[in-house]
Amino acid sequence: MSRIFEFAGTLTSSSFAATALDVAVKVSILLAIAVIATRALRGASAALRHSLWSAAIAATLVVPVFVLALPSWHLPVPGAEAARALAGRLSRAVENDPARDELSASRRSATVTPEGGVSATVDVNGAADEKTTLAAAAAAVTDLPTAAPVKVTIVGQRDRLPLIVLSVWAFGCIAALVPLFLGALQLRGIGRRARDIESDALDDYASRLARSLGIRRVVRIVEGSGTETPMTWGVLRPVVLVPRGFESWPESRQRDVLLHELAHVARYDCLTQHLARAVCALHWYNPLAWIAARRLRVERERACDDRVLLSGARASEYADHILTIARTLHTPGVAGAAALAMARPSHLEGRLLALLDSGRPRGVITRRRATWIGAAAMVLAAVVATLSPWAARRADATEANPPRSFPAEVGAERADTDTVHAQGKRVVDDSLYGSLKRMLDTLNAREDTARRVLRAGGTRTEIVDGQRVTYGPGSEIVLNTAGAKSDKPSEFRLPGCTLAGRRSSSATVSENDSHMKASVKNGDCEITLEREGAIRFSDNFTDIISVDADGWVTIYDDGGSTRHKLRIVADNGKLSRTWFVDGAERPYDADAARWLANALQELDRYTNFSNGARMSVIYKERGANGVLEEVAKTESDYGMRSDIERLLKLTKLDQAQTERVLGFAQSDISGDYDKSQLLQLLLKQGLITPPLQPKFIAAAGTIGGDYERRQVLTALVKSGRLGVESQNAVLQAARRIGSDYDMREMLLELVKAQGLSKATAPAFLAAAGRISSDYDMRTLLVTIMDDQENLDPSIVDSFLDLGAKRISSDYDKAEFFIAVARTGPNTETARERVAKAAESISSESDYGRVLSSLRKLKNSSGGR
Repeated sequence: MSRIFEFAGTLTSSSFAATALDVAVKVSILLAIAVIATRALRGASAALRHSLWSAAIAATLVVPVFVLALPSWHLPVPGAEAARALAGRLSRAVENDPARDELSASRRSATVTPEGGVSATVDVNGAADEKTTLAAAAAAVTDLPTAAPVKVTIVGQRDRLPLIVLSVWAFGCIAALVPLFLGALQLRGIGRRARDIESDALDDYASRLARSLGIRRVVRIVEGSGTETPMTWGVLRPVVLVPRGFESWPESRQRDVLLHELAHVARYDCLTQHLARAVCALHWYNPLAWIAARRLRVERERACDDRVLLSGARASEYADHILTIARTLHTPGVAGAAALAMARPSHLEGRLLALLDSGRPRGVITRRRATWIGAAAMVLAAVVATLSPWAARRADATEANPPRSFPAEVGAERADTDTVHAQGKRVVDDSLYGSLKRMLDTLNAREDTARRVLRAGGTRTEIVDGQRVTYGPGSEIVLNTAGAKSDKPSEFRLPGCTLAGRRSSSATVSENDSHMKASVKNGDCEITLEREGAIRFSDNFTDIISVDADGWVTIYDDGGSTRHKLRIVADNGKLSRTWFVDGAERPYDADAARWLANALQELDRYTNFSNGARMSVIYKERGANGVLEEVAKTESDYGMRSDIERLLKLTKLDQAQTERVLGFAQSDISGDYDKSQLLQLLLKQGLITPPLQPKFIAAAGTIGGDYERRQVLTALVKSGRLGVESQNAVLQAARRIGSDYDMREMLLELVKAQGLSKATAPAFLAAAGRISSDYDMRTLLVTIMDDQENLDPSIVDSFLDLGAKRISSDYDKAEFFIAVARTGPNTETARERVAKAAESISSESDYGRVLSSLRKLKNSSGGR
């Protein structure tokens, strides 16, 4: 899932364009499959075809998530076996040699420099693509007559095309959504002007029809103010609009119209309509998206017509009703973009022919069958999303890349049989291209780019500016964190390393099968460890004592007054150590051992590459307080959290130590996710005692994300009985939750676990008063009235006052007052309080509904 969040960092890079193209192709494949499937089912019912289109549209919306979250499944490319073999030999021969090159503003080039000082440059003009550049570099490597290692550097200028493409796409999305937005605004006005059906008999008849269709939601039947055609809108709170004078229509026409519109409600057609609109907005350039939306609309109306006919209506009479409605009534303005109108003249011909075709199958899709169709669509979407017949997605090729070193034997490898010719240059085929890219590119930290990630296989874990990121196989990501406020390993130093005023810092851990690379960098100061195979550390974490057979470890630093490099290789059950100082080989002595111990400590402090081995050593030597001292020196949010989590597995903290951890959470950890996870872990461990609750709530109050803040506060209120002061503190912390949904859920959990008393009511009402949604406010207050017996009358009065002031919709306000009257005490005093509060309703029909409910309650109480 982390790849989805990191994808935001590539929105203006070539990797975004490549991923967007990948998604567009896979969406087209899905929609094409839906076209073929529905064509094959021409003889089936309209409900079945509509269900298939609905599932295809829903699956289309999740394809981008699947593409980013699921690992790629690379299909075999015929004839590429020799290329893969060459790529494997080259990959095993690669060894890091970090350096920097200036960015060329005028050209792209591949510079090939032998160690002996001779260089060869293969120029590629500005119009050439990244693949051609890499191929030219590879060709130069294989053709150079040198016995020394060779360095290759790719330089180029930044491409603005992805930003232009993104802007055009965004403009198209907005343009496609404008009709939906304007239609929703018009429907809001129509709903406010409409009035509820005054005939109780017709209202009861509509309710019976709704129950016969299995509708459990409250459906509001309203009468329009003009000659609007019957239409339906709303998913959670559906509304059916009928034209003025509907009560005088023939009974058969009333029944057919209500059945048709209520069938839309029962089938959740408003939801699928909005999903189709979203697909058309996201893929406005794709004709298949518009075809899918149109076919969904056609099959939806036919399926509802079938529902009417299955209920006993005569086809000829029902067709006459539709024709009459289409001739005499109309869809107002752009309301049809957000509502489901019963009769559109442009769609009548095919619809009437389908109605009068007695041989056409008519049926209803059961919920179970619809679930199976939806599940199959999601599985198909996941399979299509993981298919990758081409190389892994491209990262931004225009960034400056440090050189990579090729040992001398690479020059002896000839790639003639694995190449093709394009524009007079040798171009490596797609399979070899992926391997060459991994070899020629490296992870490059710059002032405007936190880290380049270019890895074609395996799972990759990375800590970039204090954030832990995990990528699945096939990932190629560009993270641009220019100007971002985040923790960095800016305290990392090397003796003699000069730190300039403007510099970047980063910490990285990369894993790919048995290969691992960890690096910490601050300006020009850098320590890197790379290994092949598993390794074991000494008990005091100062030495490497074993390496897997055929494995090796390389550790080096750069940027300091002296450069060091140590290579450890497994050799017949023993370790062979080769030690270099400033490029010259030296005997491995005590100074080398001290350097290794310090390098391991420094590197693990920022990357945690040892998976907690160093922390276990510190705990054995200095106990929990020693680990907390080390945690205080760690800048990374993830590093702090993971170290504390490991400590909690080793021992149970006392109150003072827990308080110190809460201090870290409040002041030192900036990421909402890491802070939330740590605080919830402390609760699970049972470490938050009543004296520590204020400190815990203060730490939770520093969480900026609504979801994470709600998660932590909810976990606290469900962990045990809280005192009045702690409850009020939780409510105070909850007031910063901006999401109405998260606020509502948080308050419901608090009242469910802790109850609501006169002592906590003021803080509760202050928090609830920040909810702006009528629906969420009504749901909150009504749910508490239903669940909490014997609420203090003063709290009920406060609820009535809050509902009257903060619920703006007359419909929601009336529903709220009716619920309060129903759940509260059925006494004259209580009814008078509700009637007094209901005077804030401006709609006569909604006000009348409240008074009618109160009269029924009074009659049921015998007039008391």
